Amino acid sequence: MTLRACKRTLLLISLFVATIAPPTHAEDMAFGEDGFVRLDVGKTYVNLPSERAVITGFFLEPYGETENHLWGENIEVAGGLRLRGLDTEPEDRTRFEVAANYLAADAKNREAGYLLFPFGVSIPLGFFAIDGSGNANGTILGPVNTAEFETRYKQWGFDLKLAREVAVEGLASLTLYTGLTYFNTSLSNDFDLIEDGVTIPIYLEDDIDTDYYGCMVGVDAAFPMGSELVFDVGGRLELLYADARMTAHQNLNFFPPFNMLEVDDSDDKLAGRAQAHMGLSYALNPVVFGVGVTANYLSYQPYAEHATTVATSNTPSHIEDDHMFGYTFNISMNVAF
Repeated sequence: MTLRACKRTLLLISLFVATIAPPTHAEDMAFGEDGFVRLDVGKTYVNLPSERAVITGFFLEPYGETENHLWGENIEVAGGLRLRGLDTEPEDRTRFEVAANYLAADAKNREAGYLLFPFGVSIPLGFFAIDGSGNANGTILGPVNTAEFETRYKQWGFDLKLAREVAVEGLASLTLYTGLTYFNTSLSNDFDLIEDGVTIPIYLEDDIDTDYYGCMVGVDAAFPMGSELVFDVGGRLELLYADARMTAHQNLNFFPPFNMLEVDDSDDKLAGRAQAHMGLSYALNPVVFGVGVTANYLSYQPYAEHATTVATSNTPSHIEDDHMFGYTFNISMNVAF
């Protein structure tokens, strides 16, 4: 879903709900008297670990790396209902909230070999075998040899929260919350070799699928800046258990001519994620529109490590761990009821 299409969707929904939803008071513009529904769409940047796999046949040195700066689109749908039975004071607002989110980003780049002789033979390209057998194919010759790298990243998940608004003088609202979170990430990298503009059947592909299970605590504060304009800021911390699984496939130009290799690996560990956000909201009752920016840090983002030197050629491809940083620019539409 493109950002332009998401904006059109927000406009259509806002026109629809404006005809059916009751008006809300200024102090209830975010969460309503009984509940709310919200749609967020945005553009997201993620900084991922890069991978190396292509070698030169003569010098057996790394030839290139995957792109690790990716831009993508995200969408989140959220809603909450007031749990009046848990309110102990008239001013209490206790809610159960649920949110589902999805993010997709990708990048592709190419690197061309250089000429080895004046008559136009470029340096050969290839891969070490991912099963740790110590072999390298490096046998491709031609006027142009090119390595193409493609990276795809996807993330989806959901949150379950128990939130309570606390009355604080000078604030439109102060919300404390705790809850459970789950999300899944998929990091895929393809390495293809191209000769004379034609992709040849010598390639390496890997995919790491990771499940994250955890709990969270967070706080959101909203400051009034006028009768209908509100500035909000907040953040959350998560403690996570991560379970990662890798599958790598490789087609190599050995003898016999083509061998298909496959390697699997797994890893698990405790991790953490931190998130901070700020934004502006403006009420056009009964709809509230907002813009904001969110920064995320994930302490464990696994990636695949492949052999790129003779010294590591007897080590099978395996999972290594790194971290991930990202930020999102988003627009939102909130309907309180």
